[in-house]
Amino acid sequence: MQIKNDIKEKIVIKNSGLKEPAKIKTDHVFRQSLFEEELPQADGMDMSIIDALASPVFVYGIDGAFLAANKAFCDFFQINPEDIFIGSLNVKSFSKFKNENCRFYDENLLIDRETAKFHFSCTKENGDISWFEAFKKPLVWKSRDDTMLCVLSDVTESKMEKERLACLLAKEKEKSSTKALLISMISHELKSPLNVILSVSELNEMYSETMCKKNKEKNLGMIKSSISRINSILCDVSLLNQIGLEGIVPNMCDVNIRLFCEGIVEEAKESNKKNGDIFLEFHNASKTMIKADEKILRHVLLNILSNAIKYCGPEYIINFDVFVKNDEITFKVKDDGIGISSADIPHIFNAFYRAGNSGNKCGSGLGLYIAKTFTQLHGGSIAVQSEPGAGTTFSVAIPLP
Repeated sequence: MQIKNDIKEKIVIKNSGLKEPAKIKTDHVFRQSLFEEELPQADGMDMSIIDALASPVFVYGIDGAFLAANKAFCDFFQINPEDIFIGSLNVKSFSKFKNENCRFYDENLLIDRETAKFHFSCTKENGDISWFEAFKKPLVWKSRDDTMLCVLSDVTESKMEKERLACLLAKEKEKSSTKALLISMISHELKSPLNVILSVSELNEMYSETMCKKNKEKNLGMIKSSISRINSILCDVSLLNQIGLEGIVPNMCDVNIRLFCEGIVEEAKESNKKNGDIFLEFHNASKTMIKADEKILRHVLLNILSNAIKYCGPEYIINFDVFVKNDEITFKVKDDGIGISSADIPHIFNAFYRAGNSGNKCGSGLGLYIAKTFTQLHGGSIAVQSEPGAGTTFSVAIPLP
């Protein structure tokens, strides 16, 4: 390719101030001297120099054509040295650079005789990704003053290490943020039941002799309810700590799914004093024995049923459907409660998140987060469908071994 006269003239002018060659002993010195302008800039820069380097090195002209490449370059990119010799490869269209070609070919660098450095990735034939730091510098190659030298330094390990450290740092920041939210939540959620216990205890103490039996029983019930709420909060905090620090491994055992679900329904109704009913129905349930962690599964379903009752009216109606297949079991809980807005749905499984219409309902904001985590420990998934004022349906699907 013929070089434009104006470009060639500028290159010659820039070349006039270049330094004499320096002896290159190692790849490190070679890259360092690349920026110090100590590289050979005459015919002394030949294949014997670049072939001695372990790093991939290549030279190309202003037209983009490869002029030379050392063995390390040919081996890594799996090309035939003969293709370079006959001039069939061009840096502008070299497929191994994976669309990074424009970063290698820069006519302005050739004109201005400047050095450049950048990072790029390369995908090998086996799918592995390697990262390189590329050093580019114009030089004189075999009497041609329109050429560019490029040295590639494999930085895959250091990049992976940086990504690993960045990931660890992000996790530590998340842990720190979670701890702060946890302390704030505990402080906020425990204040109310503790105040109830203190106030009612003081009333009983002040009017113990004159208070009727009915009021005493009522106050005692308020104390028990507050203690139960505190216990629930502490249980969620303990589970969160176990998930975050120790990890939980499911203890798979035989579970009679019919008796198991009937027990959960009774437990949910007993723990909530509203008037209502939960209709349990099994579909395709010829298989009654499954393998599952009974404790984990109970926590997931009890949390969903308790939430359904909590956010329904005084007289609730909840449908609890169980679908058993050979490879999966699905639990669906449908209520006629206040529903969840579309803006809240993407966030309801996040720790400490509470929907905007939850009002003054008690809760730690951890229940659904723990339910999702436990479901995933079983290799399953949890989903929700809801509209404000039209109720909510939670679906928990768990694969069967």
